[in-house]
Amino acid sequence: YSQRQPEEIAVLGNPEYDDLRPPGALDASGDFWLWIGRPHAAAKCYAPSRSPLEGVRILHALLAACAKKPGQRLVIKPHPYDAVERYREMIAAWGLADRVTLSDERPLDLFARASVVASEDSTAALEAMFFGKPLVHVHFAPSPPTLPLVDYGAALAGFHPEEVAESLEHAGRLSYAAAAEMLAGQRRFLQDYAGPCDGRAAERVAAFVLRKAKTR
Repeated sequence: YSQRQPEEIAVLGNPEYDDLRPPGALDASGDFWLWIGRPHAAAKCYAPSRSPLEGVRILHALLAACAKKPGQRLVIKPHPYDAVERYREMIAAWGLADRVTLSDERPLDLFARASVVASEDSTAALEAMFFGKPLVHVHFAPSPPTLPLVDYGAALAGFHPEEVAESLEHAGRLSYAAAAEMLAGQRRFLQDYAGPCDGRAAERVAAFVLRKAKTR
């Protein structure tokens, strides 16, 4: 409805991903489960279906899964707009401070060291796919997920606490066929949502801008 309509729309890819490529294999090696959060602060929960307590409920499910698996480590990469103090209180209350930690490292620096990545509706899920990591889509909101990670076969579902625990355990020991299926789903997802992942996105963006500038 804008009075100024676009002259041309093109899918060029994201220059930020020019150093990354779709995975050639699924990689479940790593030292910990990694949970990448999204904003759960009240000011960031715009939709009626979103709740600041969603992150707390997800963490409760993750801690319960950790408690049942002796020696399992969990690293949490919280969003800057998240209730980290509440998370620390919960971790201490569960007595898991020796195995569950919060990290301020970049997600791209954590992916390679994780065995399984649990992600919400976030671009972090897409970025984890470049590392071929088994994914669990954790989503406790009453609304359907925005990203069709499970529909693509790119992730296992974690839509309620019991399913989170089952999927985390299953993701770390996928059969050859299941791993191949998830890998194919992740490659399809990257193609559809990240555009051509060939290292030439910045080149295409520059060429597009220059071509349009010359026609004006």
